[in-house]
Parts: sequence; structure tokens; C-alpha cells
Amino acid sequence: MRRRFKESVASLSVSTSNMNRKDEIILCATELFHRQGFAATSIEDIANAIGIKREGIYYYFKDKSEILYAVIKPTSHALLRGLEKIMALPVSAEERLYLAAENHLAQFKLCHREMEIIFRAIYAKQHGNRSAPLARTWSTYAGLWMELVLAGVKAGEFDENLDPLLASQAMLGSCNTLSIWYEPEGEVTLRELVRTYFSLFAYGLCNRKRIRVATRRLAFRKAEASQ
Repeated sequence: MRRRFKESVASLSVSTSNMNRKDEIILCATELFHRQGFAATSIEDIANAIGIKREGIYYYFKDKSEILYAVIKPTSHALLRGLEKIMALPVSAEERLYLAAENHLAQFKLCHREMEIIFRAIYAKQHGNRSAPLARTWSTYAGLWMELVLAGVKAGEFDENLDPLLASQAMLGSCNTLSIWYEPEGEVTLRELVRTYFSLFAYGLCNRKRIRVATRRLAFRKAEASQ
């Protein structure tokens, strides 16, 4: 068992040799939470992976949930800060949507493990852990996405029939599924991801000319039916 966790540390993509102990704990916990899940990882697992006693973990953290908080806090705050800056830019709603998608998807390239752990924490609703203080961060972040859609509707750039809350949740949900299938070192580039997701969000799958034709036909049929 001990050997397996030693191998886990050895396989980390970032060397721990020049890290202080607290940062080493966070890095090893990140790897184990990513591989095994938060619930299945114990304090002893983390200690064994580093090669120290359990007491060495408790010197820096009160419990496992406090470690989880330390793991996902930087990425959570980076998402929010990035979107806050984007919302303050004097650009169109369409450009803002592109930048918002880029801000979110880029974190899967830069911090894929952390994003997957955040995704699990939000959607699996692992209550009783210290990720709860981040609930406000996530709520504010989701609120800014909704504000982005609402501003686009008010500006006449987005469909006036859109429900801003539903639309923003659909886009965020779509982005977060990258934690299931995306491989940062795979063939799909960040640029390709952003362009594809933005195109889906802004224009949908249908050709825009075809949408206009279909809309006119639907309106004509409705007019005929009302006669």
C-alpha cells in the first residue's frame, strides 16, 4: 500500500522536491482527490503518499475538508477574477461571451485536476466539507454568467425570449462536462475548444441563414392557422 502511494507521488507532473511541506500536501492531495475522489481518500493516504506520519498533515490542516478547500480555492477565485475583468470591458455581448467561454475553458487546460475536483464538489454536493465557504464564489460566478446573458438580451444582441438563468446554467453545465472527457495533452487545442463552444452558445448548430428562413416559415404557418 505504501509503495503504491509512493509511486503516486513519483508520477506527479510537478516535482515536489523544492516545495515546502504544506504545498507538497496540497499537491499530493490534489492528485489523490483527482484519481480516487475526495470521499475515498483519507488523511492516511495523503500522509503515505508523501512519506510522513498523519500528525505531519494535522500540523498544517485541521481535517481533510480543509485540504480540499486549499486545493480548489485558487482555481475557483481565478475563474471569478477573470470573469469580473471581462464583464468590465467595453465590448459587445458577443465578444464578452467569447471571452467568458475562453476564461472558463482555459482553466481545464491549466488546472485540469482542480477543475474536475471542483466539478465533483459542486455537482456531487459533497456536504460537510470546507468547500462551503466557496459557495459564495461559485454563486457570484454563476450570477455573472446570467448577467452576461441578460445584458446581451437588453442590448438586442441575444434572443429576447431567452431565460438568462436557464441559458447561463446550460452553458456552464456544458463547459463543466470537460472534466469527464477532456485530455489537456490530447489533440484538441484550447483554441478549438473555445471556438466550438462559443459557436454553439452564440449561434447553435443550425446555419444562421437557415434559421431565418425557418423562422419566417413558422411565422407564416402561425398566421395561416390563426385565420
